[in-house]
Amino acid sequence: MNLSSLLGDTLIQLLANSPDAEAVLLGLYRSHEQREVRIKLIKAAKSKTSSTIASFLRNEFAAATDSRLRGAILRALAAQNPDPADRPLFVAGLQHNDAGVARACAVALVPVTLHGWAAAGVVRCRPVAQ
Repeated sequence: MNLSSLLGDTLIQLLANSPDAEAVLLGLYRSHEQREVRIKLIKAAKSKTSSTIASFLRNEFAAATDSRLRGAILRALAAQNPDPADRPLFVAGLQHNDAGVARACAVALVPVTLHGWAAAGVVRCRPVAQ
């Protein structure tokens, strides 16, 4: 099956909604070298928040050289749970040539920074009274 085709798009989306989506998407990513297919798989993995996906995205960002692929990775990483380890990546992403990627990084920096400050005891988070 050609995952870069329209039928491939549909298959990727179906796989993204399957019970074992995380393992399937990451396995397909590793077995396909085509940039466009990898971008599609990263976009599909964006909706799966897990420490495994986040770690995978960090590793792939470090290894990627293509600007579009790095942008897709940053957008997907921005959708993951906040982690102070992502701060340097998001700061670098502020200079990305795609404004949408830079915006996603800017938005992701707020909870990542607050999470880091709370972990360091700089700020204390408490519920807001309603």
